[in-house]
Amino acid sequence: NINGKVWEDTRSGPPHEFVIGAEQSIKCLDQGIPQMSLGEVAFLRCTSDFAFAQWGISGKVPPNAKVNFEVQLLSIS
Repeated sequence: NINGKVWEDTRSGPPHEFVIGAEQSIKCLDQGIPQMSLGEVAFLRCTSDFAFAQWGISGKVPPNAKVNFEVQLLSIS
């Protein structure tokens, strides 16, 4: 969330899947997810340099924004 506003929620759709370390997701998730146990829920607070940096996401995340994620590790393959 940004300033308390949820801008994406995958609980009602397919989960976000990516390969750790393959630059398929932001650094915050790449570094936070491997520290989790299967089934664990975590709150990740990401500085802009570990999130979307100066680019942001058009219409969703402004440039240089800090973002928070509530994540659950559903599977490991």
